[in-house]
Amino acid sequence: MHRSSHPLRAAIALVLLSSCGRTIDDEEPRELVEHRIEACTQWCTPMMSPECGGNPEDLAFPTVDECVEDCAAVKPVYAWPWGRQADGTDACANEWFAAADCIDALTCEEQRTFFRRIDPDPSSVYPCDAELDARRRCYSDAVEQGDG
Repeated sequence: MHRSSHPLRAAIALVLLSSCGRTIDDEEPRELVEHRIEACTQWCTPMMSPECGGNPEDLAFPTVDECVEDCAAVKPVYAWPWGRQADGTDACANEWFAAADCIDALTCEEQRTFFRRIDPDPSSVYPCDAELDARRRCYSDAVEQGDG
């Protein structure tokens, strides 16, 4: 019995070893929601910028493209607050578009202030806070209704 299990173990080991060398490029592309791509690009580009965006050590993605891909994905890794509904629409698309347009219109300095939340005063008002709050409220409502 020991001899007959040896080829099976060798085959399993071969499969495991070959899968260990896979890279992200080897994986099939994720399905993206077309209408999200522009807003995600407007959001991720400044957020990922070393000059204008968040603190590099706090960023979840190594590149802008990976950020945009996750943000626009039907099944993202991170929880982007689109408010995905059972019918495939995004409850918070309009709020996303408004927030992304606002971020896109800011100067580099304003984007840095927004993404880094530099001011330690919790009552500080940051650029695009109204749009961000509207997006949060929309997402919260969508989650309460069973979407998200």
